Amino acid sequence: MAGGKGTRLGKNKKHHLGYADITEKPLMKVNGKELIMYIIETLKTLDSVDSIVVATSPNTPLTRRFLEKKGITVIDTPGIGYIEDMREVTAVIKEKNPILVVSADLILFDGRVIEDFIHAFNNVPLPAGAIYCIDENRILTPVGINIVHPGMMDQEQEELAFIIPEGVVVNINTMEDKKRVEERMGRQKL
Repeated sequence: MAGGKGTRLGKNKKHHLGYADITEKPLMKVNGKELIMYIIETLKTLDSVDSIVVATSPNTPLTRRFLEKKGITVIDTPGIGYIEDMREVTAVIKEKNPILVVSADLILFDGRVIEDFIHAFNNVPLPAGAIYCIDENRILTPVGINIVHPGMMDQEQEELAFIIPEGVVVNINTMEDKKRVEERMGRQKL
């Protein structure tokens, strides 16, 4: 999913880290590489991922062109919202089996978490699943990695809640998030 507006990045606003002249969050450079390429490269290494399709929108035309040049399948969505765009993708691809949906603004410090999630999902009789991180206060937060059943997109889906420690998956929403991730990348190899 790469069609959001990236409003929390505060594009074209002055930050204490300098000017954020990012036009589209998926193309923001993190440690010299486009943010979206971290998740795409991780997904390409997973045995349980058959294909990669990226949802873009009128909010991310440069991302669409960038991905098309790399030979990655892109589906244009209206850019109304995450759930609405996810529904659009499932309608276009006409998949009957559950699909993995991943936000484009994630950095995985352990890519095996997706493989473990898919394996756990395949061993429960539920139509959907989501990865949540748990923080020191025992608060669960969805990380932006889900499995959904395309035929059930218009109804509530009972889901597997796959819980991981905080920090395994990091969502980059702000320039401060980007800075923290780059500092962490400098300390450990992805």
